[in-house]
Parts: sequence; C-alpha cells; structure tokens
Amino acid sequence: MAIINILAKSKKADWGKIASEVSDMALSIVQVFPIPKELGFDDDALAVNVHRGFSDKKTALAELDLLIQYLTRHNFTIIELYDGIEITSNNISQIIEPLLA
Repeated sequence: MAIINILAKSKKADWGKIASEVSDMALSIVQVFPIPKELGFDDDALAVNVHRGFSDKKTALAELDLLIQYLTRHNFTIIELYDGIEITSNNISQIIEPLLA
C-alpha cells in the first residue's frame, strides 16, 4: 500500500523526453507511472507514489524533491491525493515529511 500518492498533470507532456529524464534520475524508492490523456483523461499525467515499506526516509524525501523540482520546471501541476494539496518547490517538505513518518 502506498503512503504517498501524487498526481502530476500537464496540458502537454513530451512522454519520450520525460521517460528518458526520469529514468536518468535512477529513483529507487519513488515510483512513477504515465497516465496519457489518450486513455480518456482531460490532461496528460503522471502517478507518483512511495510504498509503505520504503527503506529510508531521507532518500525518499530527496527523490521526491528531485522529481517534483523536475515536474515543476516542466509545468506540471502536482497534487498530493490524500489531502488534495498542491505541491510546489516551496512546500514539499511541509507536505511530504509528515506522510513519511
């Protein structure tokens, strides 16, 4: 079961570029899944999660920060799904750290 679930939406995503660049991040704890609008959604999106059995809080937070910074630079709107709060580069620690406890 995931303890962190995030939905990152974009009006237009370059899936090839995103897949390559996210793969280059070599994320070990954070999982990322594409949700293309061709499946019937309003926008392209990425599902991001951290499972309950993650191994290291510091690594999980660092990986999420890296990914969220990347998505922010590429104009994704990032929503933490439990509380419906938008995550930005300015509030990631305040939102994510309590969920990793």
